[in-house]
Amino acid sequence: MHASRLVAVLALILGAVVLACGTSDTPLPTRTPSPSPSATRASQVTPQASQPPPPLEIPLAGRGITLLIKNGTLIDGTGADRRPNAYVLVKDGRIVALGNGDIEPPTEAEVIDVGGGTIMPGLIDTHVHITRRLLPRSESGGNTIDQDGLLPWLEEGITTLREVGTARIVFPSVRIFADGLRINNRAPRVVWAGPMVTAPGGYPIPVGFDYVAQEVASVDEARSVVNTLADGGAGVIKLGLEQGYHSNEGWPLLSLDQVMAIAETAHARGLRVTAHVTSLDEVQLALDGGVDDLAHAPLEPIPDELMQKMLGRGMGMATTATVWGDGGEEAAANAKRYADAGGIVSVATDFGCGGCSQPPGIASYLREIEFLAQSGMSPMQLLVAATRAGAILSGVDDEVGTIEAGKVADIIIVDGDPLVDIKALRNVSVVIQGGKIVSRGVN
Repeated sequence: MHASRLVAVLALILGAVVLACGTSDTPLPTRTPSPSPSATRASQVTPQASQPPPPLEIPLAGRGITLLIKNGTLIDGTGADRRPNAYVLVKDGRIVALGNGDIEPPTEAEVIDVGGGTIMPGLIDTHVHITRRLLPRSESGGNTIDQDGLLPWLEEGITTLREVGTARIVFPSVRIFADGLRINNRAPRVVWAGPMVTAPGGYPIPVGFDYVAQEVASVDEARSVVNTLADGGAGVIKLGLEQGYHSNEGWPLLSLDQVMAIAETAHARGLRVTAHVTSLDEVQLALDGGVDDLAHAPLEPIPDELMQKMLGRGMGMATTATVWGDGGEEAAANAKRYADAGGIVSVATDFGCGGCSQPPGIASYLREIEFLAQSGMSPMQLLVAATRAGAILSGVDDEVGTIEAGKVADIIIVDGDPLVDIKALRNVSVVIQGGKIVSRGVN
């Protein structure tokens, strides 16, 4: 990104944040709050009268670089058996060949000898709220800009994040800022949802996060908002379908017609739809409305009949089990049963949620994985959930999530074997983003 453009973007973000309210950019407390007695209609995303600008070009970081990664066990993210003594050849940011045994390195290649460690795709977290990491509060109470705010994830092996709740006032300017950081290898790839689409007065407004909400009152308005978010660079659309944590508090829900209109419009724009849900009624509404995945594993046991319908539709599920405290055991059990049945389950932490205090980077991610392992998910299920499934839910599985010829080279090298001990993921020794080495031996 040219310096002048980056400065302009930063100025735009700072001006926007001055108008934003609250101290957290996420709508998810860890306890049941009391709903507000009334909710003022949130201001709408301003429709764009002209054609949207062309998407920001994001060149592969490894253009002009050739890497040969060899002498490692390959876990490719697809669920296939591990491949010992494997190599992966990367050129110009993409994987061009992989196999077993010795290979003569190209003259221009940098050789990375894994020394018997593990070669696998970069990790993916499909539920985060990271705006405040980029725009933290200063001691004086204003907002600052942290160009290293997302580095902890990248340096520790998480190469893609799905951001599912961004304040209206900073979207899409913060997205452009994060794209610029990624170009300079200072952040993971981020797939943005923008604000959460909800009914007037619906979740997350009752829990005090109205500035992350985008209310719609009709089918036509729902379609318009989705198109506006897509024009602004959203990579996924998120819905707020919540009647009240652990009980029905009567919080307004989008109608089935509105959910269907959102899904149809998003799909026409090539975007997936995810929905915040906790109860089975909300899961059913999401399923009937054509939603692609659940932003949380539900907090009630999923009946077999409903699970079969979800599987038949190919619905995905992000886990976020640890964020619920004691209630997380049911969420983890649902994730395990769904994975056992062949469903798409991705690892997700809900980093940055209201009332949460997860540290940035790998720590909360590994806590989620280890909690899921305790529920009975196998190491291979967890690795697929952390890679391929995460790419599917993020809508980027045509580019990342598995190690296959033609895919973008987002690759990590792990000292140890996570199929033997999943905690080996704590030992990421090399991170490759878009075919370029961006971190060595941080952990």
